[in-house]
Amino acid sequence: MGSFRLLLAAGGIVGCVVLTSCSTGAAPSPSPQSTIHVSFASKGDTVHVHPGATVDVTLEGPYWSFVPLQNHVVKQEGKVIRKDCRPEFGCSSIEERLHVEETGTVTIHASRPQCGEALRCLDGNGEFTVAIASTP
Repeated sequence: MGSFRLLLAAGGIVGCVVLTSCSTGAAPSPSPQSTIHVSFASKGDTVHVHPGATVDVTLEGPYWSFVPLQNHVVKQEGKVIRKDCRPEFGCSSIEERLHVEETGTVTIHASRPQCGEALRCLDGNGEFTVAIASTP
C-alpha cells in the first residue's frame, strides 16, 4: 500500500508540472531567426515576420516564374530552385528563399502562362501574390 501512495504522489507531481508548463495561454512570437514556409495556399495572405527571419516560398506545378524583387525589406538568398524540370512538362516546383533584412512590407509575385502542357490557367491559378510584413 505504501508504494501505491508513493506512485500516486509522483504521478500527481508530474501532472502538475506538465499542466503548468502547457497552460501559458500565449502563442510564442516567431523569433528573428525563424523560417516561415509559404505555399500557394497562402495566396493573398499577409505573412508577419521579424527582421532576420527566412521566408521560403514554394509553388508546386509547372511554369512558375517569380517577379524580380526591387525593395529593401527582403533579399533573395541564392538562386531560385527549380525541381524536376523537363522541357515538355516544366518543373514540378519552384522555390525562392528570402531573408528579411528590415522592417516594412513587400509583395511577392509569381505567375505562369499555363497550368500544364497546353492548358491555360483559369480562375486565378496562374497568379500568386503574398505580402511579407516585417515588424520589430
